[in-house]
Amino acid sequence: MDTVVSTPIELSQARSNISPSEAFQNLSNEARQLNIDCFDCYGDQMLSPNNSWLRTFEMTLASHFGMEDAVFLPSGIMAQMVTLSVNREFSDSLSKDSFLCHYSSHILLHENDAHVELIKMKAIVV
Repeated sequence: MDTVVSTPIELSQARSNISPSEAFQNLSNEARQLNIDCFDCYGDQMLSPNNSWLRTFEMTLASHFGMEDAVFLPSGIMAQMVTLSVNREFSDSLSKDSFLCHYSSHILLHENDAHVELIKMKAIVV
């Protein structure tokens, strides 16, 4: 896990300075260098860290923070939905289908009612 990728792959630009075949060749070279020899299935917590680069990464983070396990969430909205769902499960509140948020909350302004569509929760705006 200490291997450093020599040439980062730039994913934030719409257009790349290299061709798709060069990008895939670079990705192939880096996967070989990092000993990644199988596909990860995101979210498959049953995979062993021996068989999954992602699980190895998650377990490294868990160990670093003194936790039993960890999960990598690649987007903010995914993290928000998981957080709301987990809090709903462990809430003592009678109203487990709603949450409080500020009127300028990102989840209200930019996520197109994902909380309603994905986890069936209602935002109470304060």
